[in-house]
Amino acid sequence: MNKKFIRFFIEAFGTLASVATLIAFIYKWDTSTISSCGSFLLGMVIIVVCSFYAIYQTQPKNKIVLSIRDFRIHISFGDLFAKKGVVVIPVNEYFDTIVDDHIIAHKTIHGQFIDKYFANDIATLDAMISRELQGKPTAAPRYQRNHAKVTPYPVGTCIDIVYNGVTYVLFALTKFNEEDVAYLEKKYFGDAIRGLMSHLHDMNNDRAVYMPVIGTGMSKLQRSHQRVLTYFLDCIDFTNESSLPAGLNIVVYEGDKDKVNLSLVEEYFEGTLSK
Repeated sequence: MNKKFIRFFIEAFGTLASVATLIAFIYKWDTSTISSCGSFLLGMVIIVVCSFYAIYQTQPKNKIVLSIRDFRIHISFGDLFAKKGVVVIPVNEYFDTIVDDHIIAHKTIHGQFIDKYFANDIATLDAMISRELQGKPTAAPRYQRNHAKVTPYPVGTCIDIVYNGVTYVLFALTKFNEEDVAYLEKKYFGDAIRGLMSHLHDMNNDRAVYMPVIGTGMSKLQRSHQRVLTYFLDCIDFTNESSLPAGLNIVVYEGDKDKVNLSLVEEYFEGTLSK
């Protein structure tokens, strides 16, 4: 039987027993007047009530709130592109804009962002990106790139693209190999998150910040969606600059409900974030 179910069942039973003891003490309840049939029915009612409570408590949640130092992290299922304020978009180290399922896949957050807002005006997006990247430190190219953009930037590099009143923070998360296949290794993940959180901190505004679960699409991490989310939260916890006035909202894709159990995330961090 599920350990959490047993724990909540015992919790409910203990609460009911305490209440019954208090009532019996105050009103001098004589239990000897209850018949065997009455005792059986009362016991069944208690079991049913405790079971319903345990079932309710063990149901997967659609949203949770975690407290971490100076701000709160809200995690829920939803549509990232329906959010307003500041929206984080993970991109590759070149800040590419070619969505062709080779350089950028249509199904990625990066690809969806470009398809949704700039599919017919890539030139405008490229101009905005180029302007924002001016003065940013570049990374050393690891191979000759003969198409798309040729200047890479360190993971964690962030720029702000304002569109329809929403600030989209594009931040470099993935690298490319010689075959132009995007990848993300664990050793770069922490650097990327630190760069992102530092940028969000420096923006110093009171708008809500929304971001996806970062890193779930990267095969080289070799971890489940559940584990990637947990590791992502650990990285945020160990980031020095994590003060966001309006808090942080992590939006989990609705289609990943079978891959992410928010109840387990809450249970895990209830014990770790307070230490």
